[in-house]
Amino acid sequence: MTRLSAEAREFGSDVAERVLLRTNRWALILVVLAVVFIALVSLSQVGLTPLRTIVENQNGIGFFFSAFIGTIVTGTAIVVTINQLVLAQELGAVGDQHERMQGSMAFQREVEAEIGDGVSPTDPATFLSYLADAIGERVTVLHHTVTEGDARSTPGAGPDTMSDGPDGSDDVDNVDSVDDIDDVDDMDDVDDVDEILAYGTVVRTDVQALKKELTGAEFGTFDVIWGALEFDYSRRLHTARRLRHEHADRLSSDALDALEDVITLLELFGPTREHIKTLYFQWELIDLSRALLYVSIPALAVTAAMNMYVDGNTFPGTVLGVDNLVWVTSAAFVVGISPFVVFTAYVLRIATVAKRTLAIGPLILDTGSNPD
Repeated sequence: MTRLSAEAREFGSDVAERVLLRTNRWALILVVLAVVFIALVSLSQVGLTPLRTIVENQNGIGFFFSAFIGTIVTGTAIVVTINQLVLAQELGAVGDQHERMQGSMAFQREVEAEIGDGVSPTDPATFLSYLADAIGERVTVLHHTVTEGDARSTPGAGPDTMSDGPDGSDDVDNVDSVDDIDDVDDMDDVDDVDEILAYGTVVRTDVQALKKELTGAEFGTFDVIWGALEFDYSRRLHTARRLRHEHADRLSSDALDALEDVITLLELFGPTREHIKTLYFQWELIDLSRALLYVSIPALAVTAAMNMYVDGNTFPGTVLGVDNLVWVTSAAFVVGISPFVVFTAYVLRIATVAKRTLAIGPLILDTGSNPD
C-alpha cells in the first residue's frame, strides 16, 4: 500500500511538473484567467448579496478597482528593474567582455579536444546533441572494451549483449527491462562486467531520449531545457566514478580509459547545461518583461474605466440569468489581474527549473532517492 501510494504521489508530481513546465505560457495564462472568470460568475448564483446592491450601497465600483491602478503601476516598475538586472550582465568594459569571450572559447575548445570531431556546433540544441552523441559513442567503446576483455562464456548468449541494432541504434531490447536497471547503484548481485554493461545500457537509453527531445528544438522554447533536465547526468556521473573506484583493479587499461572518457564528457555536460540554462533564464526574463508591459496598459485602461464610469445603474439587464454588471465586473477583474498571472506563470517555470538544477556535478538533491 505504501509503495502504491508513493508511486501515485510520484506520478501526480510528474504530471503537475510537466503541465507546469511544458505548457505554453500564454495557454496556461488563459486557462487560469478563464477559471477565475467562471468562478466569479458562478459565485453570483449561490445566494450571496447581489453585486449590484453592493455597488449601489458604495455609490460606485471604485472601492473594488482603485487598488488595481497602484498595483499595476508598481508591477511596471518591477519590470523595469528586472530588465536592468538582465541587461546589467550583458554590459561591461571591454576587458570584462574579452574575459567572457575567452572563457567561452576555452570551454568550447576543451569540448572539441575531448570529442575530437572538428568544430562544435553553435546552436545550443545541436551542441547538446553533439555532446550526447559523444557520450553515447564513448559508452559503446566502454562496452566493447569490457566484453572483449571478459573471458566468461555465458550459456545462451554471446558477450555482445548490447550490440547496436541493424539500423545503428542501441539495441536496448536485449536487456529484460531498462526500468529494472535504471538505478545501477542498487545492483549488488551482479559481477563487474554485467554491472558496467547495465550502466552502459542506461546511459545510451538516456542519450537516445535526450536526442529525441532535442530533434527540431529551437532555443527560446522550453524543449531545449526540458531535454537537458531529463538527462540525469549527475546520477550517471556518480555511478561512473563509483564503478571506476570499485572495479579499477579488475578492469583492463583500455576499459579504464574508456570509463574515464565517459566521466570526462559527463563532467563537460554539467557546465554546458548550466550555461544554456543561464542563457534561457535571461531570454525568459526578457520575454516576461515584454509580456508584462503588453498586458499592463490594457489592464490600467480597463480598471480606470471601471473606476470612472461604472455604478449601480450601469449595464442593466441579464444574460443567461446573470446580471450584466456581474459579467462586466468579472471580465474587468480578470483583465486587472492579468499582469500578476503573467508574472506568476513565467516565474513558476523559472523557479522550478532553478530548483531542479541547483547542484552541479555528482550531487543529487532528490530527497526521494539516494544513489549511494
